[in-house]
Amino acid sequence: MKDVRNLLATLTLADTFNSNFWKRLNWFALVRPSQDVLPVRTTYHPDSYNIGLNYLTSEQPIWFSGPDVVASLLLTGKVPEILRAFRIIPEGEQEGLKPILFRREISIDPRKADFFKAVIEAKEVAKHKKKESLAYSLKILASATSYGLFVEVNPSRTNHGKKIEVFCGDEQFPCSAEIVEAKGRWYFPPTASLITAGGRLLLAMLERSVADAGGTYLFADTDSMGIVAKEKGGFVPCIGGPHRLDSGIEAVKALSFSDVREIVKKFEEINPYNRKLVPQVLKIEKMQSGLCGYAISTKRYVLYSRTIDGVKVEKASEHGLGYLYPPKAGFNESADAPEWIVELWEYILHDAESLAPKIPSWFDDPAMMRLTVTTPQVLKPLLRLQRRVPFRDRTKPYNFVLVPILNRFLLAARGKPITLITPFTTDLRKLRQQKWVNIHDGKVYSELPVPAATFRDIVEEFRIHRENKSRAPDGNPCDFRTRGLLQRTHIEAVGVIAHGKETDRQWQQGEDISLLFPELPVYRRNETARKAQDPALAKKVRQMSIRALARKTGFSTRTIRAARSGKRLRKSTILKLEKALSDT
Repeated sequence: MKDVRNLLATLTLADTFNSNFWKRLNWFALVRPSQDVLPVRTTYHPDSYNIGLNYLTSEQPIWFSGPDVVASLLLTGKVPEILRAFRIIPEGEQEGLKPILFRREISIDPRKADFFKAVIEAKEVAKHKKKESLAYSLKILASATSYGLFVEVNPSRTNHGKKIEVFCGDEQFPCSAEIVEAKGRWYFPPTASLITAGGRLLLAMLERSVADAGGTYLFADTDSMGIVAKEKGGFVPCIGGPHRLDSGIEAVKALSFSDVREIVKKFEEINPYNRKLVPQVLKIEKMQSGLCGYAISTKRYVLYSRTIDGVKVEKASEHGLGYLYPPKAGFNESADAPEWIVELWEYILHDAESLAPKIPSWFDDPAMMRLTVTTPQVLKPLLRLQRRVPFRDRTKPYNFVLVPILNRFLLAARGKPITLITPFTTDLRKLRQQKWVNIHDGKVYSELPVPAATFRDIVEEFRIHRENKSRAPDGNPCDFRTRGLLQRTHIEAVGVIAHGKETDRQWQQGEDISLLFPELPVYRRNETARKAQDPALAKKVRQMSIRALARKTGFSTRTIRAARSGKRLRKSTILKLEKALSDT
């Protein structure tokens, strides 16, 4: 711990641009956060459970990785309170290592070379030789082997109420659970944690570098940042900005292009790759005069230029839309996005720029998801639907099906679960004639019992998305009207809950039917098959009148008082309380 404290005591941003410094970040620290900027997974809104990099305060100490602690120091200027620390030290060589020949083209010997470095460099060679398929395979290999396999878990249901052992931080406790996560062959979370934290540290270094130059950014994704810049610098109107234009309008400073190049140049010092193959670890993707940006949230953004006819999309994000089956084929190479995504952003931008509407031809088509049949739960009702269809024409395991996005408000009013599927087709006219089956009860419908959302509905929700993880310029929670320079929110933890690996990827990418039924296993100390306690729920209950909550839920005031004090409650009671509070 003394070594870690000494490291942090004199740390500067310049130190992080020394490649030898990174070799000293293989540690974890038990931190008592107090307004430290750290990754926080929590409920930012009743319908938004996510991870964000925000100010965190917690009486209960929490374990964080070395790179995350360093990132917090860079962003706040203060050293977090560290109670304990330990370092991960490699020892010896793993038995059984041997050279591999990837796709009969790429030879890598992990005993002599850094495997991941070799894979990335081989990917760049393949790209240079126009071997796109090989380059893409190497990209997937690097991602899967450098992170994914170290956190592989295989969830399965247990007998109701089965006792399991839970490991969280340096604690171990028994609880009753319906889902248990079996470790993958290479499971070792400390390595995976250090890798992802290293990525966050790189972004923190970039954010601090931009801030030191007086600038700001439009968006920040997992591995990128949209820096506000103009060829010769200047100011850009922005609500909540720290500067003022001559007219009195609030503004932010735009860095000059040369400022941005100087920042990028600093990252060359920590480039671990062959400079001839990978000349930059931080690459300038788009930097041109007249380039504009429009961001709905940190990962929903578009870069565009104004033209005589309207706008031209230069780069488009499809975050939050990847779960939809494309209503139109084609890929726009210049915007690095599917054609329909480009048309979607053109529609949004034309409205934002007060231009004549540009409505896509597919706007009023029903929104669908294309998913893969991977479970008997889906295959059985399909067999009933297709019992008179010749076997060769039936949907089989790992075939595709279509799932309509039903109107969620009307769906909630029905009360009973309904998830409709139909055999896959690309012909919209045929789709309107097909039958649908509810995978929950096997009931067959000749037409949708609940109207399907159209792409127009999806886009309208997409464009007014709240950035729940941030605060508005005035410090209040964001809503669909929020505009301007957002702030980091402040999180005060009332407790730490152990949960399993997040499996909900519906709003990003994926075609597995399990995305329709995401589950985040939660493991609580002193939990049994019927009872549990939830400190976060206790805090929410304390913020509401006992009598008012009793009337809303039908529970006795005694039960509400037990919830306020954090006592164990029946799980059905907890669920009912959570629903009542989310509806308030």
